[in-house]
Amino acid sequence: MIRMPMSLHTQFKNRSFLHSLEMAYQGILSNLRRERNMRIHFFIFQLLLVFDLLIQPTWWQIILGLMAAGGVFALELINCSLEAVVDLLVQHQWNTLAKAAKDAAAGAVLVFAFMAAMLAIALAFVNWPWRLNLIFHPRFLSTGLVLLTAVLSWITWFAADKQNLKNDEVWTGE
Repeated sequence: MIRMPMSLHTQFKNRSFLHSLEMAYQGILSNLRRERNMRIHFFIFQLLLVFDLLIQPTWWQIILGLMAAGGVFALELINCSLEAVVDLLVQHQWNTLAKAAKDAAAGAVLVFAFMAAMLAIALAFVNWPWRLNLIFHPRFLSTGLVLLTAVLSWITWFAADKQNLKNDEVWTGE
């Protein structure tokens, strides 16, 4: 095990709990900006929030859905960090073991995302028939418009951010 000198260890250590939360938040935002699959998962999550307005799930169904979505996001973050570490270790040289590690991590995300999609489909069928006429109730209409605006703004942001990434000098591992 390589030991870091104590002065360097304290230099790179988070200064407080709030600082560690800020670093975690920056890691999530960085992955949202740089990783296409993370943006796809986030967009699908937003669509599911809009769909929840239509089917009006119970509180335990909402909790199940949020846990599934959180699991997909967490696994995608782990996958991205593993890919970055593997790329760093092999120094951008092709390696069979590196490929196996990256493929396994991506496969874990795929399995969990597939199971989350199956859960969403099952919850949609459990709540059939949907109460679609409630969309036109003023409370749901305003919430739906806010969510639609959020989705459209995300689409615009991702399109603009893709252009900005071409000029970014930070290596993304791709």
